[in-house]
Amino acid sequence: MPDGSSLVPSGMPAFFAEQTVRGLFAARNGLFLIDPARLAHHVGGNIADSRLLESFTAHGRGVAVCSEGVMVPAFGVEAGYYTVLLRSTETEDALTPLTHIVYSTGFVLGTATGDLVVCNTDHLSRSPSPSEHANAERPVHISPGWYSATVVAGIREAEQNEEEGWVCAFLLDPQEAQPDFTADLAKTLSFFAG
Repeated sequence: MPDGSSLVPSGMPAFFAEQTVRGLFAARNGLFLIDPARLAHHVGGNIADSRLLESFTAHGRGVAVCSEGVMVPAFGVEAGYYTVLLRSTETEDALTPLTHIVYSTGFVLGTATGDLVVCNTDHLSRSPSPSEHANAERPVHISPGWYSATVVAGIREAEQNEEEGWVCAFLLDPQEAQPDFTADLAKTLSFFAG
């Protein structure tokens, strides 16, 4: 089934303000940025009732979903609570200073609506129970269009009256048309790996 790439507008996406999601739990060491409309179009059904992660792994469809810009993964992040940032490379402010930085480049994201979801691995494995729902997925919004994406994970050091925090940032570089997918899906973003 087609992935809906033709629905993504060409031309440079408009600037969008940074999106921040606080307290998202990285269940089973994964976080994902997904266009749910394109994912539903790609899988041809209701994604809420699907066991997508198992389907993607068993049938090798996960590579296609990533390479076609439907989903950007952050594999291998430490299990725990994160502040997740979505930033355009057009943003003038510098990224929050982080330590233990790890990153993965070469991802693609395409969105026709700009309505995206940041979610964890459990959300793609099964429908979360009501008690887990608050930490399984969160909606975000960016400008429609194509982006090349870099995923960065790290630790924000404690500042006045704040605790140390874990951060995962999806850095989105606006593109005129669908960029090439060059990411290494085997790369993990564990900042404590030896």
